Amino acid sequence: NIHQAPAFRPPAREAEQPRWERLYAVADRKEERLEERRRLQQLEEDLQYEMNNLHKGAARTEQEKSMAFERLYKDGRQREQRLLLKGQVLQLEEDKSVAEASVHRLQGDHAATS
Repeated sequence: NIHQAPAFRPPAREAEQPRWERLYAVADRKEERLEERRRLQQLEEDLQYEMNNLHKGAARTEQEKSMAFERLYKDGRQREQRLLLKGQVLQLEEDKSVAEASVHRLQGDHAATS
């Protein structure tokens, strides 16, 4: 047929090799490129991490670590105490408002029956 495209003919070197072998070779090359890309990306991420690491100057000696631990522990204990006191104040306020509501209700009921 005159309108039909010519059939694709691979170069002679590739034609000697079976198609499945070429496919495996292409897949191997692709996997190697992907591995190289992953390795470079990991190196770039490691470099970015090192450049942006907030903990570079973190405590190194045991004494500095101990001081940091003590400070954080004390801060936590203070926070617990504040929350406990806040809870107690809220409970007292709630008890007071319930007592006042009960007293007013009882006084209203007592006045109506008298």
